[in-house]
Amino acid sequence: MSYKVGIGMYDCTGPAAEQTMMGYSDSEQRTSGIADRQWVRAFVIKYKNNNCLCLAIADIGMVFQSVKNEVLKRLPKIIISVLKTDNIMLSATHTHSGPAGYSYYPIFNISSKGFCKQTFEAIVNGFVQAIIRAWNNMKPASIYINQSELLDCGGQRSREAWESNPQEERNKYGDTDKSIILLKFIDSSGKLFGTIVFYALHSTSIGIKNRLISSDNRGYASRFLERMFDNDPYSYNPNFIAAFASANGADVSPNVGQGHPPGGDEDYRRMKVIGDKLSQKTLKMINSESEEIFGDIKYGQKNVDLANIQINGTNRRTCDGALGVSITGASSEDNSSPVPLFVEGLTKSEFLKGEVSRKYSFRNKVLTFLFDFIWHDMDDPEWVEAQGEKPIFIPVGRAKFRGMPFYPHIFPFQFFKLGSVCIIGFPGEMTSMAGIRLKNTILNTFTGTEVKYSILNCYANSFAHYTTTKEEYNQQHYEGASTLFGPNQLEAIQQEYKKIAEMIRDNETIPQGVPFPKFLNRLKRFRTRVKFDDDPMGKDYGDALTQPNLSYKCEEKVVVEFIGANPRNSLRTMETFLEVQRKTNGDWETVYRDLDFETQFYWLRKGIAHSIITIIWNIPKTEKPGEYRIVHKGDSKSRWTKQITPYIGISDSFDVL
Repeated sequence: MSYKVGIGMYDCTGPAAEQTMMGYSDSEQRTSGIADRQWVRAFVIKYKNNNCLCLAIADIGMVFQSVKNEVLKRLPKIIISVLKTDNIMLSATHTHSGPAGYSYYPIFNISSKGFCKQTFEAIVNGFVQAIIRAWNNMKPASIYINQSELLDCGGQRSREAWESNPQEERNKYGDTDKSIILLKFIDSSGKLFGTIVFYALHSTSIGIKNRLISSDNRGYASRFLERMFDNDPYSYNPNFIAAFASANGADVSPNVGQGHPPGGDEDYRRMKVIGDKLSQKTLKMINSESEEIFGDIKYGQKNVDLANIQINGTNRRTCDGALGVSITGASSEDNSSPVPLFVEGLTKSEFLKGEVSRKYSFRNKVLTFLFDFIWHDMDDPEWVEAQGEKPIFIPVGRAKFRGMPFYPHIFPFQFFKLGSVCIIGFPGEMTSMAGIRLKNTILNTFTGTEVKYSILNCYANSFAHYTTTKEEYNQQHYEGASTLFGPNQLEAIQQEYKKIAEMIRDNETIPQGVPFPKFLNRLKRFRTRVKFDDDPMGKDYGDALTQPNLSYKCEEKVVVEFIGANPRNSLRTMETFLEVQRKTNGDWETVYRDLDFETQFYWLRKGIAHSIITIIWNIPKTEKPGEYRIVHKGDSKSRWTKQITPYIGISDSFDVL
């Protein structure tokens, strides 16, 4: 076997109370419990000549440069001597139900009221520990690839923009990129021990009304497969892990035809439907004929100033970043806008020709005046022209907050070659057609070589927001308004990745590019820590307020309430806030924890410092009959000493019939 492969996973769940979530940019969407835990799944692959790469995928909204930098600092010397910034690719599943506040840059931390060290530490530590485990678990392995199509698993949410692309492209590729690619890892005994799936779809089955931490549809698919293959996520050396990475799904929603998620049980029903489609398709691909991968590992990364790229042989270029007015319309399929000032599809031409209502024109003029007063240069004619059809809303590329840039403009463009497979690590999200064009650019660069597959792994290492085709950009729907660096952004990205691919193909040294600025010591946090917890007079932490019924049938819901404490006191990393226990041969054994989709953990503040914990167990259809109980585990903070002390609460037992 030419390769050694190691797998590892680790808990990266952030604060389950009072922390704004990352994705919908709504400051009122704050965590109030856990539907399931967030995980990092890491894969380390080493070739026989010791060339090595690491791909780690986390159940989080995005990866920011802040996270990548800190992970590199904390990895042990023995690992970092081999795995460096060039050959470690960190990416996200893009769930919108995880805690926010972990970026260097103010724009990503506005809704979360600043930087949240607890979220940051959970994510960084999750990556570090998962990579360490994968490194230490390496063993001889074969790697296989399988490419197929997954239909009816998400739809085109920005059809008018997509229809502006050339007819020939639309006929050839369809309205979304339906390709699904599986990498699977087989050990020397023939046992499957890991999979990575790349697919273009938003992780937004769960909507803006949700308050529980969740890994959404991709996380559901991962846990389904990991259970099937008897994975223990708490094990240092798991039997099997299944990661679902995000490809070019910026305009692909799981909610097309259903409206945006209404909240509650309906969101979780949608999540399971999509998660089941992903996992069932993956199972079919695992069990079907696959192509074995052979060949060397190559890799490279170049830091690119995306605001300052000249398109070769032309006068076209990118420009300082700006968000367009249509971002306030949001994507109606996935969420209602928290600030609905404008609708999707408002272009500069429409404003100039007076083809929009007075209301929108007036709002744009007022907001432009206000932002120009704060940041200046809003009416710079060269910049306004460079942004093309985009009516500028927020000048993120020129704005500063307390001396810090509002938004990054330098991004890591990363590239892996694994035998016949290329993996493009893109720091942002791409629409279906934009991603197809980039993948084709790479395949064309390797014409006449062993390369047959071009994979796009989005949300990798940093976040440059959206990238559309130029045609889609000119329509200025949500995705085009969120393409920051002008109408030539995709063409610039294709050009720069082509250069990297050519250097890897020709065994040339890839220059580092522009250095990253560092702002961690200047980050601000505005949300206060937990002051203290309090339990009602005559009650103790862990006392049950509501006991379960004496018995339940399968598919019924068990609800128990406890006196508790604020879950921000301890994240209980690699632990749990709840257990469902079953009596077996006279002993209580744990059958479900808060990582399982059958359970829900709710936190509610009562008064100044009281906490009510509600635990729900949705009894599966196939649950074994027997005697059960619900256990709550938490940590309270003393009013007087500020000491944090663990506590436990146990419900009365009940029967499942």
